[in-house]
Amino acid sequence: MILDTLAHAERYRALHPLFERAFDFLRDTDLMALAPGKHDVQGEQIFAIVEACEGRTRAEAKLECHRRYIDIQLVLAGVDEMGCGRRRRDGLEAGRGVWRSGDRLRSRARHPLL
Repeated sequence: MILDTLAHAERYRALHPLFERAFDFLRDTDLMALAPGKHDVQGEQIFAIVEACEGRTRAEAKLECHRRYIDIQLVLAGVDEMGCGRRRRDGLEAGRGVWRSGDRLRSRARHPLL
């Protein structure tokens, strides 16, 4: 997990071949003007999901992980706490208390964020 600001995106462009296009979209788009929902950037390879909701606190957060996609989380207004953990230790890899949706594994139980 990388936790940083969009101003430092240049540092991470070389980590994945699609990061350059994703960061260009975030830099060149009026993100505040996007309506909630899914917005294609580069087909199913890169897309933005815009949500207009209250951020989650540490107590409200549920762990999730992806095997196929990489999330780039960007909070435009307000506060959203984020954290990370290892799948095996948190029980996600073993399938305990987990539901699947596409490539997403999400814990049913609440876990403290690290």
